[in-house]
Amino acid sequence: MLLAELDHRNIRLHERVTESLVHQRYKFGRILGQGSSAMVYEARHKRTGKEVAIKVIKKDDDMNDDESMATELELLKVVHHRYILNCHEIFETPQCI
Repeated sequence: MLLAELDHRNIRLHERVTESLVHQRYKFGRILGQGSSAMVYEARHKRTGKEVAIKVIKKDDDMNDDESMATELELLKVVHHRYILNCHEIFETPQCI
């Protein structure tokens, strides 16, 4: 019943909670780069102080189908190299990963 009421009122709770969680953990800095469907931000983990890059991929059926997004995420999880982006955490909302 609660989920139906949230949907009826057009309240995107999952998106708000996820965005809040990301911003609680990381302090965002400048944009490092962007493409047609993603942006990469400079960021710092608030607890550890570790500098990271955060890639935000827009979910867009025209650009990023489920299969290609799944492939990219799987590759990022298994590849560990100092010159290649490493995946440490994944957050997902209905609009982006």
